[in-house]
Amino acid sequence: MSYTCSVCNQIHLGPPWVWGPEAPDAWNAIASDAQRAEGELGSDQCVFPEAGRARCFVLGRLEIPVPGAEESFAWLVWVEVQPNDFLEYERKMESGRTREFATI
Repeated sequence: MSYTCSVCNQIHLGPPWVWGPEAPDAWNAIASDAQRAEGELGSDQCVFPEAGRARCFVLGRLEIPVPGAEESFAWLVWVEVQPNDFLEYERKMESGRTREFATI
């Protein structure tokens, strides 16, 4: 089994240990080029205007242990957050206070 990595475009042997969409479904559903032009899609954050408000998303990583494997399988999920929470997330990321994020 092998796969082509969407980050480095290289072929890797074995199963992909990280799986998830490159963008939130809401971003992919945007019909307006103007919305995309005003919005921003990064590797782990997304924001764009819709109906007079900002829609904000962050990328989460759900790690699932795999019995007998050296590493966990990571399922990537986009989560919509309120704009004020999005701004707080950005402040913590910029200041290096990532330990304050919840982990399960």
